[in-house]
Parts: sequence; structure tokens; C-alpha cells
Amino acid sequence: MKVVHISTYDRKGGAAIGAYRLHKAFLKFGIDSVMLVKEVSVKEDKSIIKADPPKQGLWTKMQGIMGMLIDMLKVEKKSSRLGVYSEFRGRYRLAANKNVQEADVIYLHWVNNNYIDIIEVENLLRLGKPVFWLLHDVFPLTGGCHYPMECTKFHENCFGCDYWLGGTKAQSYLQKKKRLLKYKNLRFVATTNWLVQMEKESVLKEIPVSLIPCSLDINKFHPIEKENARKLFHISDSRKVILFGAQGAIYNYYKGFKYFQEALEELLRMPVHKDEILVLVFGSDYNREIADMIGFETYFLGALQDEYSLIMAYNSADVFVIPSLAEAFGQVIIESMACNTPVVGFDVGGIPDNVNENTGYLAKYCDSGNLAQGIYQVLYCSGTFHLCDFVKERYAEDVIVSKHREMWEKYEL
Repeated sequence: MKVVHISTYDRKGGAAIGAYRLHKAFLKFGIDSVMLVKEVSVKEDKSIIKADPPKQGLWTKMQGIMGMLIDMLKVEKKSSRLGVYSEFRGRYRLAANKNVQEADVIYLHWVNNNYIDIIEVENLLRLGKPVFWLLHDVFPLTGGCHYPMECTKFHENCFGCDYWLGGTKAQSYLQKKKRLLKYKNLRFVATTNWLVQMEKESVLKEIPVSLIPCSLDINKFHPIEKENARKLFHISDSRKVILFGAQGAIYNYYKGFKYFQEALEELLRMPVHKDEILVLVFGSDYNREIADMIGFETYFLGALQDEYSLIMAYNSADVFVIPSLAEAFGQVIIESMACNTPVVGFDVGGIPDNVNENTGYLAKYCDSGNLAQGIYQVLYCSGTFHLCDFVKERYAEDVIVSKHREMWEKYEL
């Protein structure tokens, strides 16, 4: 069995990391697998292949410029409060690529940022090979938004999209995606129960969907003696350490930093000693604005470039807090749990699949006070957590690869 994974990136962003981990798990268990990507960062890995860029003749360039000018002249205006939206554009043509032609199975992952468009998805489907599109978020099911939040317009036609302040662009994009219904070789793969539900409520609900989570190398992500992990960051073993990922946190509404800040303010009103709590932040260098808003002593670890440092950060913490307001899966959740660090997060998206009273604390959505209660409970009231077996049983590479094999057998591949 030969598999080709089509992804914009190989390791940039959560969706790409999920795709890369699945690809590496396939290889580990004897499946011939390659990744075909627009941008390569893992340059030493020969199984990661950069796609040939589209030909840029004079006419093609003029078409691109004209398209941008037309978009600028349109009345439709974007709303800045709803987060990421993709217009499903891209001129890469992959159906004729040797790796695609030789593959038995095609996996689509996150393919935005001018990689491929709906026309190329159809070209891939016309090859007649089984195509599995992983729902790393909800984009494949909507008129372009990656998280619809409270909006349900993608259930029908995305008419009057809030993102475009009532414009018809999203409706047009969703109408094009509805063409996918005629291809019987397309399947969706959802990584959480929430994504399965989103698919079942969308206009593409007739396309079969399988529930298979992301995988994790539990030989790499595992518990380390907390004292030894903390020595790396010069943290006293007597401190209560709250870990938080802050990449784009104060600028991205989805990240929920406002609620994290308010929760920490509430925590100060609880029976705790301020000096015994330390907030450990990864994903950001020292940021005066963040430090002033947190209230507790804060260490900034910067953007961790290697998984070893990230693993040591998880093992240094007593609790990992993910206050996201939209989360399709949350790989940081299972990474933290694999290092035996409990997680506190909101009851939203895919988070409830993993966070509960046995693995941390699931807080009421957008309730800062309840988030604070969860942090306090994990730090001061909870017993010993045994999270490694939980992750091993659900997300170990052999478990996930077996689920994909079972899915292939179901569709007689």
C-alpha cells in the first residue's frame, strides 16, 4: 500500500504536525508513505517532497493580478473578529505528479494558503483512487471559515456569511464544494467527535466520515522526573507551575487569553500564596504586555524549536491550561497528558474528548471563574493523575495506524 499525503506544510502549524506524525507512523509500521507539500522545513527527510510550483507565464500572472483587483473592488468586506478564513485558492496541479500517480491512497490535509483549489481536488478525485480528507478543522465543510463558532449557516448554504458582513462570496465557495458529493471515492476522517458532528450537520453530510484521532509517539512524549525537568529552566521544585502556550495568544481571539488572564486574577482571590505560583509560557519571547496582564511571576521560554524542550516544559508543569474558544483537536492536550501533566480547558470543540475529571478539569465555556476553579482544583485538591495509559490506549502510533488499516478494509482498499 502506497500513500501520498497532500499538505501545505510539513511541520508548520498543528494540522501539518498532525499530518507529519501520521505519515511517520505509517512509515514506522511498514506502509509506503510520502508527503507532498508546498513548503518544506524538514529538509533532511527524503520522504517529504516539495511539489513543483505552478508555471507562472505572463498570462497567468496577469490573471492573478486581475483577480486581486476585482476582489478589492467588490463591495463585500471582511469582519476582523471571526478569525481565519480561506478562499480555497491555489494553482498547484498535483494530479499528474509522479507520487500521486503511483499512490494507492490519497490523503488530503490542510491545503490552504494558495496551494490547491477545489478544481484540483476534483482532478485528484477523477483519478479514481480513494481520497481521505482529514478534518483538521471545519474548512472543508464551510464556505471558507475554519471555525464557524456559533454560526450555523454552513448547514445550508452560507448565505449572508457573517465573516463577509452579509456578502455572497462564502455562499459561492460552498456551492463549489457541494460538487464533491458526486464523487463516491471521497471520505472524510474526523479527529474528534465534535468534527464528526460538524460533518453530519453540513451540506456534505452524505459523504462517509470515520472517527480516527491524531497519533503521538509515546516513546518520545513521556514522563520525566519533574525535578530534573525543572533544573533545565532553573525552576524551584517547590513552586506550583502553570504552563500556557502563548503563540499569538493576545492577538488571536480563538486562543482565549482574555479568559486565562481573568482566571489568574480570580486565582489571586483564592487561598493561594502568590509567590508559590509560577506561570511558564512557551511560544513567546518575553512580552511586557503579557507579563503585566498575568499577575504572577512569569518565565518566557520563547518559541521552542525542538520537541525535547517542549517535553521538558510539559514535565516541569503541574497543570497545562488551554483556554481556547475553538479547538478541533488540540495536540498540545495529548502531548501534555503523555508527560503526565493534567489539562484544564473549556468545554468546546474537541477538548471534551480528552479533558475530564480524570485527566484534569473541563471548565464551562467562556467562564473565567470556572476556569480558575479548575486550575485551583488541579493544583491543590486533586489526587495523583495516571495519564500515560490514557494516551497510550487512544493515541499511540500502533493504535492509530490500525484504525486507518481498518478503515481501508472497510472500503475494500
